[in-house]
Amino acid sequence: MRVLALPLYPNEFSSRIRVDFFIPHLAAEGIEVDSFPPLSRSVFEKCYRGDRRERVRYHLAELSGRFRSFLRAGAYDLVWVQKGYALFPWRGFEALRRLFSGRMVYDIDDDVLNLAPIEVPRWARAFADERQVRKIHQAADLVLCGNQTLLTDAERMGRNARLLPSTIPL
Repeated sequence: MRVLALPLYPNEFSSRIRVDFFIPHLAAEGIEVDSFPPLSRSVFEKCYRGDRRERVRYHLAELSGRFRSFLRAGAYDLVWVQKGYALFPWRGFEALRRLFSGRMVYDIDDDVLNLAPIEVPRWARAFADERQVRKIHQAADLVLCGNQTLLTDAERMGRNARLLPSTIPL
């Protein structure tokens, strides 16, 4: 089985715990996982905590990187989305993902359904899909939940959901 992992960050924060940690364990079971964060480590380090101009550059790099990963998705049996496609909820991403891929697992460890990762500036709202996270959640064939509260919420929404507690590798 080939899996395309789409972590939100390049080996940082929850992406390291929810995706990167599992890749060698899945490989040992014969599951090939290719991980494609939406931007490179160098762009992440330069722009993540930067000024407004750097943050715009960050989100544009996310747009480009995630678009490239959607184009690759058809070569995989499964797409594994961790938390969201990108920090900025680009309009049209869910339609692109559906166009280029089949089955999807959605992995969450935060209440992303009710709390957006970022506040979209007024000037950028025309480019944003405020319901993107809900659309990902609804489109997923399986929702992996990092805690019992998220699992209960997903099941209440009628999703096929499983508990996969977050781990902190020591």
